[in-house]
Amino acid sequence: MIGSKPHPDGLMVAREHPALGVGFAISAAFLVMRAPRRFLFRQTLGRFQSEEARYASAEKNVKDLNLSVDLLKKESIKLLQRTALAEKEMKYGHSELMSTGTQLQRLAKSSYKVEARAADLIDRLRDIPSREALALRAEARI
Repeated sequence: MIGSKPHPDGLMVAREHPALGVGFAISAAFLVMRAPRRFLFRQTLGRFQSEEARYASAEKNVKDLNLSVDLLKKESIKLLQRTALAEKEMKYGHSELMSTGTQLQRLAKSSYKVEARAADLIDRLRDIPSREALALRAEARI
């Protein structure tokens, strides 16, 4: 083995005893995850806590949870108010849009009527052969 680097002792043990390496890897994975780590702490070191300490810890957790529930309630109330306001604005915008659409339809209808009357007037003026009719036709085109 000239020129090869020696492996650390831990890798040699893992290579010689694969079951030990797998067991160590699984144990390390359990300690990295939060829930198994909490379970192990409660079942081992947590048993040495006094009952008052556990009660105080539980009471603190209840206060924290109540505080977060209150904050969530306030936030949900604000969100509901914003939703109601947005819905009101949306309905107002919709009604404004509908009324504007109706006005546009009326304007288009009246412009068609005016256009038809102007075309009819020009046709009538063409039938009249006079200078005054020429002046009126020129004025009607504008």
